[in-house]
Amino acid sequence: MRVHLLGILGLLPLLVSRTDSATPSGINLGSAHRVNAQDGVRHEIVWARADRTDPRYMMACGMYEDPRANTVGGYLFISSDGGITWRQSVRDAATDWVSEESCTYGVGGNAYFTTGESNTDDGTLRHEYGRFQLFVSRDHGMSWRKTVSRGFVDWTYATVLMPTAEKAERLVVFGNETVSSPGHWNPAAPVAFESTDGGVSLQGPVSVPRPRRFDYVGEYAFGTAVLPDGSVLFSAASRLQPHPQSTAKSRGSLWTQTANAELFKYSPRLQTLRSFAILRRGDGIWSVVLARADGKGMFGGPLFAGWIESKGSRARAMLAISRDNGRTWSLRQILRGSAFRAVMPCSAEQLIQGLRVAVDNAGALGVSWVQYGQGMYFAVSHDGGRTFSRSTEVARYPHTWSPTDYARYLQAVPVDEYSGALAGFEKKDSAIAKLQDVSGIGIAVRVDLLNYADASDLVADAAGRFHAFWSQPGGAGQALWTRTISVGLGKSQGKAEIGQPAVVPSTECTGAPKLVFPRANPGRDPSLAHGWRDASRQIGLRLSNLDYNAATQDVALDVRFINLGKRPLRGDVMMTADDIHSDLGRPEPLDAQQTFPGGATWDVSRAFAPTGVLQGRRSQPFGLQFHIADFRPAQPQAILDAVAMGIKVYRKQ
Repeated sequence: MRVHLLGILGLLPLLVSRTDSATPSGINLGSAHRVNAQDGVRHEIVWARADRTDPRYMMACGMYEDPRANTVGGYLFISSDGGITWRQSVRDAATDWVSEESCTYGVGGNAYFTTGESNTDDGTLRHEYGRFQLFVSRDHGMSWRKTVSRGFVDWTYATVLMPTAEKAERLVVFGNETVSSPGHWNPAAPVAFESTDGGVSLQGPVSVPRPRRFDYVGEYAFGTAVLPDGSVLFSAASRLQPHPQSTAKSRGSLWTQTANAELFKYSPRLQTLRSFAILRRGDGIWSVVLARADGKGMFGGPLFAGWIESKGSRARAMLAISRDNGRTWSLRQILRGSAFRAVMPCSAEQLIQGLRVAVDNAGALGVSWVQYGQGMYFAVSHDGGRTFSRSTEVARYPHTWSPTDYARYLQAVPVDEYSGALAGFEKKDSAIAKLQDVSGIGIAVRVDLLNYADASDLVADAAGRFHAFWSQPGGAGQALWTRTISVGLGKSQGKAEIGQPAVVPSTECTGAPKLVFPRANPGRDPSLAHGWRDASRQIGLRLSNLDYNAATQDVALDVRFINLGKRPLRGDVMMTADDIHSDLGRPEPLDAQQTFPGGATWDVSRAFAPTGVLQGRRSQPFGLQFHIADFRPAQPQAILDAVAMGIKVYRKQ
């Protein structure tokens, strides 16, 4: 699943060349062009696609984060002049969390865009009650209409089989998993869907036969290729866990299980989805990408698969090549470096990330990646992946940081975090064991200082040019940029590995996410000693309007209470918080009804007035304000708690 929260970005310098330039490797860089407007949102996941027949049209789609609203949505930008100017063509904000985006071009102006609208009615993400949406365009992506709505599909990846004399264009959508009915996941995964009528309808799902001893639990596709027989390959880092009835021992959570660099094959003729090839087995394999030469170049259409694998403190980029339609593969290392030190808070420490591959119409293989989170780099092979040019810097964003940067990224977490902690924060020194009350709710406003180049992609257009895409802090939001890369018909440098760019890594960060919901103790507030009933299990939270004033060190947010029970919520309602803490200093509630050491109580009755809140409805917003006293700057590139607390909600008996 694609899970990230929201950021507010300050104005930062953009360090990319604005003029065309040539490198010693014969790689020509075009001018950099901004894709998104300065609208204050953060465009994180980006998929770039080029029209297969018309080089004027390109699109970039993915997930955005809106910091003020504390929401996640889907976006699609379109260019009709080869990537020079862009406009937003689709924005899906149907719920508080819209993700799982994918897009692809067909022929004759056809284009397709998919999203996943999670159900957020109770303030949490309930994908199993959400909806998959398919949008279709007949004018190269300039205008769209929604055609298919069905149960949620996790992590979609779409591609098109080109039409033949016998068959029309076919859309194929690969998914990590899907729901069988509202609230129920289909036990068979991964899955594929097919449309034979231009996206008007969608057939499926077709799933991979369940292995005897293991289940697939995480197949996030990052690439696709079409074979000569009309079948489709999807590449993924597949993760397995034993069946519940199996005697095999589980190896931990999703993020620590055995991972394979695996290809899945969908056959439209047979209507089957099967494992096609396992290119590599290991624990640290991520984001397996795939591309294919069109067969018109000098190398006869080889397949190229790439991924990053890490072990200990080292990472390397691997390239697998097949020249016989995937029957046999050769494998070797093409780039090496240090691995990241932790999953979430220190991901900028990964030397190699965002590996992407693309092939132009002359058969040249382009490879791009992000180095140390500080810049995007590119190299090319003109001999079918045997040798590569030296790396060329496409964009550079050195790390910069000051205490005022805390205003750059804010997050708000209204959930008990127990399951999220298991998935994302597994470390030997994890605070999971300290969690006292997993049934409680809480509030955390966090500062995310991951200010680095990210969300990269690489695509080749119909005219034979590469286009690099990346996002980085800049302006009033996360800036999404692109530039063209021309490689001509030059020669590779004669080395099997890509030359390393001269980039100095930043220091290892020390911040770490924390569980923030200890047991709230109403006994510490004498006013709640008698006559009040704990209604916390009946309450969900929706947090929005996040604000951090770096000059005054004040934090503010709005809380809406969601009635998860059957009876209306009305009358006198109190909220108490315990263990109010901050990684930035000492948080002081500014508007509490009563304070006590480490905690506070608010009378939130006005949020439920005048008629109360019915089942499934949200209250009026209630504002919370805190001042961070004794401010202490912390290490950059960390996720820090600006204000965090465990809470309970009480109603008058």
